[in-house]
Amino acid sequence: MSLQQYDRELSGALERIARLGPWEKTLQYDVAIIGLSAYDYLDQAGIKALYFAVEQSLKMQDKDTQQSIMAQFKLKKLCAGIHYPSATLLTLSQRCAEKPG
Repeated sequence: MSLQQYDRELSGALERIARLGPWEKTLQYDVAIIGLSAYDYLDQAGIKALYFAVEQSLKMQDKDTQQSIMAQFKLKKLCAGIHYPSATLLTLSQRCAEKPG
């Protein structure tokens, strides 16, 4: 990230972290924040990992951290990719539905 090298390696790393540590709230939060900041550069696997990590973070984090996640970069674009209602991303879908268009 600091080198601004956004490629398949980044997407792959996000996917592996999200998949291998779904119960680790710090890791899921980190994937969510990194994924949101690199959204425009992620491939489909990276975007899928981002949605999963945001969903997990919204379930596990305290209210202030949840609000921080929802206030992050490119929220409008993130929410545009969510299909209402999404059974696998229920919390994220609900949060996106609360936000004005």
